[in-house]
Amino acid sequence: KAMFEGEALGLKALGASGTTKVPAVMHYGDDGPGRSFIIMEKLDIGGRPDMHAFGRAMAEMHMAEPLDPDAKKGMFGFAVDNTIGGTPQPNPWTDDWPTFFREHRIGFQVKRAGRPELTEVWKKVVAKTDGLKTLFTD
Repeated sequence: KAMFEGEALGLKALGASGTTKVPAVMHYGDDGPGRSFIIMEKLDIGGRPDMHAFGRAMAEMHMAEPLDPDAKKGMFGFAVDNTIGGTPQPNPWTDDWPTFFREHRIGFQVKRAGRPELTEVWKKVVAKTDGLKTLFTD
C-alpha cells in the first residue's frame, strides 16, 4: 500500500498545477502479502508528441504553487516516502535542494548499494562540490 499511496499523492500533487493532464487515482490498496494495486483513470493519448510543448508544461508544473505547506515554505521533500519501483525513496522535508538530493536521493542509493568503491567515489564527489552545492546554483 505504501508504494501506491506515495504514487497517488504524487500524482495529485503533479495534477494540482493544472499544467498537464495527470491520471486521476480512483483507488489503491493491498490484496494480500506483496500484492498491492492502483486503479487510475485511462488517458487517451496518442499520436506524435510535441516535445517542445511537453518541456514547457514540465517547466510550468515545477514553477506552480505547491499544495503542501512545507513545500510552500521552500522546503524540499514530500509528505510521504515513496518508491522507485521496489526501492524505497525517503522524502523528509529538508531546508535546501543540495542537502535533499545528496542525502535522500543519490546518497541514499549509494548506501543501499553497499559497495565500498562506490561509496569512496561518492565521498570524493561530495567533497569536491561542497556537498553538491556548487552543482546547484541559482
